[in-house]
Formats: sequence, structure tokens, C-alpha cells
Amino acid sequence: MRYTCGIIFYRDGQILVGHTTGQEHWDLPKGKTEGSETFKEAAVRECYEETGFEIDERDLLYIGEVSYRKGKRLVLFFYTAKYKPEAEELKCISTYTNKYGNVRPELDKFRYIDIEDCELYLTERMCNSIIKAVTQFDKKRETKGDNMDVKIYGRKTGCKWCDTAKQVCEQNSIPMEFVDLEEAGIDGAALSEIYGRPVRQVPQIFIDDEYIGGCTEFIAELKKRQG
Repeated sequence: MRYTCGIIFYRDGQILVGHTTGQEHWDLPKGKTEGSETFKEAAVRECYEETGFEIDERDLLYIGEVSYRKGKRLVLFFYTAKYKPEAEELKCISTYTNKYGNVRPELDKFRYIDIEDCELYLTERMCNSIIKAVTQFDKKRETKGDNMDVKIYGRKTGCKWCDTAKQVCEQNSIPMEFVDLEEAGIDGAALSEIYGRPVRQVPQIFIDDEYIGGCTEFIAELKKRQG
């Protein structure tokens, strides 16, 4: 069995699709697994090759797999980070050589389309899978996340509580912005200034710009809000 891994970038009732160069075909950012890659690793690599947009596999929420073509299965993920790529800023870096010997990008343009217009761009089977996934995602947000806005300050590596906080957001389909302190150049003093108090550990988490605390306090706050 062969597997293709795709990512749904979803915002404001729309999904991101890319146009196949020289054809009428549009599609999700997706591609085949290679070697011993996990599904998430394949999705991350293909996303970068097809859009130039770098993502962290921890921001991918597994949706499921569906029959795609004969002998092939499609594995779908939701991209759960708060900020989604801007279509006009994307650029495919994966290329092919056409029959005239010209090197062309595999995808030449991108756009966000309304879910209701899905069948104008994608195959019926793909549309059905996406609509089902989006419906489930929205339902989860309404019942669990309540459309809250979460911002986590932490470290991408070596912090199990940071990973736990991100996983809680993924499991509850809560939009999240993760700020890696090292990448952002934020030291202890700057972090304390953000919170208005001394900070000795991470993660430190805000919900709707309200300071909550660490991972334990965050989980407790979610339980309280969800009843």
C-alpha cells in the first residue's frame, strides 16, 4: 500500500489549495512518503517542498486516512498553529522539466477557497474527506476550545511540559501560538517583564491575553471553562 500525506490549512471557513502548473488541477499540499518517513515527517517535508512554508510536526493534528486511488491511501492532518500562511507569499521549490526542456515549479499559485466551493477545485472524494474533517474540527472547537486564543512561551526542545501544553491544544482543537524563547531571543529578564513577575520555568501561558500560568494551571483552566 502506498501512502500520500496532506495538510489542511483552515481559516475563516476556507482551506488552502495549490494549482498544478500547466493543468486545471488544484490540490492540497501533499505528497508521497519516502523511505522510513513517518506520516508527519512526510507531510512536513512535502509542505515545505510544495509551498516553501516551514512547519513543526507538533502543530499537525492527525485526522485520519481515506481511500484515495487504487492501491493508495491519503493521510490527512490539520495544521493547528494560530497563524496560517498567506497564499500570496507561498512559493513552490519542487520542480520538474516539461517536454520543452523548461524547468517549472510543480505548483504555480495558491489561494484560499470557501469550503462550499471545494468541488470546483478538488475531486469529489477529496472534498468529502475535507468537509467531514472540517465539520469535526469546528464542532470540537465549539464544544471544547470555545474559540479561545492561546499563546505559549516555552522551548521547542527539552521541555516536556511545553510539549504537553501543545498536545492539549491539539487534542482540543484550540488555535495556539507557540513562542520559542531561544528563537525569539527572549531571556529571563524579558520573560519576567512580559508576565509582570519573576519567572523561573516554562511554559508560561496566556489565554485571550490573560496570564494563566504554567501547564498545570492551563489544564485546570481548560477544565473549568469546559465545565
